[in-house]
Amino acid sequence: MHNDDDDDNYPGKLLHQAALYLNVDLLKDLLIGDEINNIDATDRFGCTPLHTACLSAAQATLQNDTRVLDSSLEFIMVLIDHGADLNVQTVYCLLLIIVFIYTIHSQQFVVGCYFTNWSQYRQGYGYFIPSYIDPSLCTHLYYAFANINIKFRSPSPFEINDIKPIRINNSIKSLSSMSMYEQFNLLKIKNHRLKTLLSLGGATVNSTKFRYIFQTNKIRQEFIRNTIKYLRKYKFDGLDIDWEYPEIDKDRRIFSLLIRDYRLAFQKESLLTNRTRLLLTAAVAAYRPKIEISYNIKEISPFLDFINLMAYDYH
Repeated sequence: MHNDDDDDNYPGKLLHQAALYLNVDLLKDLLIGDEINNIDATDRFGCTPLHTACLSAAQATLQNDTRVLDSSLEFIMVLIDHGADLNVQTVYCLLLIIVFIYTIHSQQFVVGCYFTNWSQYRQGYGYFIPSYIDPSLCTHLYYAFANINIKFRSPSPFEINDIKPIRINNSIKSLSSMSMYEQFNLLKIKNHRLKTLLSLGGATVNSTKFRYIFQTNKIRQEFIRNTIKYLRKYKFDGLDIDWEYPEIDKDRRIFSLLIRDYRLAFQKESLLTNRTRLLLTAAVAAYRPKIEISYNIKEISPFLDFINLMAYDYH
């Protein structure tokens, strides 16, 4: 152990500083050189770099800082891999960190927020466009809605400025020079964890369209392929299916096939392109009699990332 009078220069000081901030890159650089010889050097409190890292991780748990917790586990494992001395207290600390990381990650939840593209037509304070959204409030943002284009067998915009600004005599007549889709997806710059999904359907898209497009495998697969192209082109992270509502037994079966085929196609596209898989969700009725008519829960649940209950209009 170093002397209290010599706090500025003691063996392993750099390793302790790296441990204090859980700086994995600095640690790796130090262990390449002579600092490897100080891997178990103690500070004036009798702590080794491994102990210091555990204390820093404990502080991160109190602050619920998952980013620091993740790096703390890596930091500790690097020290152990390079021969740091383990004792009962350190092992206990390591186990606690693992439990904390698992607990925090398992408690993460979804805050889904729907933006309606017709809110741009409201008057006064009701006027609302994507750039007005505070992206820190949500984990997932839904753009409502996209239409079903039967002719081209593809999703399509409801509003002209979904995909491009409105121009009259070559002048832009919207508040932004960007389309609504662009404004919407640029919100991910402000919140890097934010996911954006395009919601297909809505109350104005009747069941006839859904039946026509999705009842036969050939047309269904073509529409799904075009959906993937559409989502990638406009930089969405996934698709939300809002069929209001499957009404008969045949619809129920079509809906199950639709969900399954979308998920399988999303997985295949991800493997072939090495891109993050597109998310798949569904907005479904919350009224039990409607649920029993419209959905086979056991068939659709395994293929959906999560399900959004439309918990309104019970009357």
